[in-house]
Amino acid sequence: MKNKILYFLLCSIPIIQVVSDGCSGLLESIPPAYNGKIAFVAATEAGYEIYLLDCTNNNILRLTDNECIDYSPVFSPDGSKIAFESDRDYSAGEEIYIMDADGKNQVRLTYTNPLSRDRSPVFTHDGSKIVFVSNRDGEDNQEIYRMDITGSNQINLTNSSGNDVNPVFSPDNTEIAYVSNHDDVNVYGIYKMNTDGSGKIRLASVGQSPDFSPDGKHIVFNAMIQNPDWNDEIFIMNTDGSNKLRISDYPGSTDRHDRNPKFSPDGSTIIFESFQRYVHISNPNPELYMIRINEGKTVVKLSSNGFSPAFSPDGSKIAYLSPQYPPWICPEIRIMDIAGSNNAIIYNNCTDYFVFQPF
Repeated sequence: MKNKILYFLLCSIPIIQVVSDGCSGLLESIPPAYNGKIAFVAATEAGYEIYLLDCTNNNILRLTDNECIDYSPVFSPDGSKIAFESDRDYSAGEEIYIMDADGKNQVRLTYTNPLSRDRSPVFTHDGSKIVFVSNRDGEDNQEIYRMDITGSNQINLTNSSGNDVNPVFSPDNTEIAYVSNHDDVNVYGIYKMNTDGSGKIRLASVGQSPDFSPDGKHIVFNAMIQNPDWNDEIFIMNTDGSNKLRISDYPGSTDRHDRNPKFSPDGSTIIFESFQRYVHISNPNPELYMIRINEGKTVVKLSSNGFSPAFSPDGSKIAYLSPQYPPWICPEIRIMDIAGSNNAIIYNNCTDYFVFQPF
């Protein structure tokens, strides 16, 4: 089994999943129609576990409890279920599980060989299916699969020779944007396909972290360019790949890596995280920025110590993670107004580093 500590340090970023109204005015919700709770992952003496913070009463409920690693929680659209990945079954690799939002009725959905990983589950917008990433077809061949929420009818959607990761659904639930290197093993680009796996097209030859606009007309993503040195910038394009435009143009942007862009619920604003170049990986000076698309693509700095941002449903709040001590030690969950004001801690007992679940 892979070295999990190395995986989390080098390959992952924290999860933050915020849902519906609550938290006595401190927490507006993410995403809409959820139930006022935050699912997060924290390290224990025995492994990594999933917790639920109820913002209506500030109670924290431990959802998983075993000597293994449970991570990547994502809520079903109605907030009643949580899908996640776990290596709790020592006879297998990482598998996809589902449970009630209170931690009850934990059921294993996928069954693969001990050397494979099924990870990064995402619900369809109607909650009837789950897509996930798996390397069951080969150690160096990650594919995007789809299954019913019961675990039945597992289908390989991508069937490519490269790595296909980071699936994101369009608002109308008809298309999936994803990241792949199947056209060039050394370069990841942005692709799109129908939800049945048909109609695959490459939208951008270089890019990662795609996110659909709420109206389904645009995709925002980050891509590495030479400017004059190599650094990541934020781009926006039409969903057919046309009209690509760099939008992360601000003083000092060429000295930073801008990544993980997300649209606001109304589509007028994009938030992203930014990391300083030419510094040690253990302390990359994370910052949060916001782009107001309707105001001439104005870029505004929101925080000098944050990453993995997420909008509240009405777009008035932003939740994010912030290291309490450099370098990258014990991140806490914070929330602020969209302008960066009224910054408050809503969980400060150390979350951990995992893949951020889009919504």
